[in-house]
Amino acid sequence: TALIVGGGIAGMQAALSLATRGVPVHLVEKDAQLGGYLGNNVEATVDGLAPIAMARDMQLKLYQNKNVTVHLNCEVETTVGTIGSFESKLVFADKDEKTWLHLGAVIMATGGHEGATTEYGLGTADSVMTQAQLKKGLASGDIDVSGTENVVMIQCVGSRQKEGRHYCSRICCMWAIANALKIKEKNPQARVFILYRDVMTYGFYEQYYSKARSAGIIFMNYSLDNKPQVEMVEGKPVVKFMDTVLNEDIELTADLLVLSTGVDPEDSNSKLAAAFNVSLNDDGFFAEADSKWRPIEFQKVGLYLAGTAHSPMPLNSVIMQAEAAAQNAPFLAGHRTP
Repeated sequence: TALIVGGGIAGMQAALSLATRGVPVHLVEKDAQLGGYLGNNVEATVDGLAPIAMARDMQLKLYQNKNVTVHLNCEVETTVGTIGSFESKLVFADKDEKTWLHLGAVIMATGGHEGATTEYGLGTADSVMTQAQLKKGLASGDIDVSGTENVVMIQCVGSRQKEGRHYCSRICCMWAIANALKIKEKNPQARVFILYRDVMTYGFYEQYYSKARSAGIIFMNYSLDNKPQVEMVEGKPVVKFMDTVLNEDIELTADLLVLSTGVDPEDSNSKLAAAFNVSLNDDGFFAEADSKWRPIEFQKVGLYLAGTAHSPMPLNSVIMQAEAAAQNAPFLAGHRTP
């Protein structure tokens, strides 16, 4: 039997992969529904994946599979034992009940969520929003950009600096480019400015950066020592920054100001780290045994991790890590893959 902690796309992918191998799976989710952040909030990614549709399909398959038991509103309180023979106590938030499970392997797939910030007036005006809020509004039609003239996006808000997140979340630039391309698709006359420190579109994602440049999206660099300044004038954000090419101060009145705030780990990670006696890194994500040789394993043998529980990453990497963890777990859960 295997235990999977986290019912997002990573957790569901791992559960389905194990279940099809005949391994009984207990999937634990602390919220009232499966899907995680992406599976409940994001219609499409820049590379054509559809997280919400994907999550719905996975949920249907999980509930139809006799090898999967789903526990909602549930958390792991403690775990004892060793490789191949763990005992975990489950606690349910919606009922006074505790259950002990005997299991052979554990996969941590707790995911993450959009980072919070109070910079640049977020929360004080409807015209200031995060990339996730813009993406959701564009998909639903709640945000109409047909008459929009200027959109300014600021990258690395609260990230890659001493105060806030020290790390790069890896997906923010791709989200900004995806939203910018959608705006240009809906309104080719709109001017979209992306203020960046470094554009992180690694590997094949570079093609979307090239597509954005070809579409007329304007990328302008800023440094940590000279961050953009924003003030509200007559209800609209006015963004002031230094153009490093012209070496001149630029002032833009934005119809929309969009902030890339990064990805934060789940708050529950600290409790789970104590429950399973495993380590977190300095950023609050689970620490792998070795980045090169054991990237999906903990130092404690018999426990695996996948997806944003490990670090922020694109959805295709989340799925690959979940599958990799599921490929390894059956050998400790008492099963051999045919």
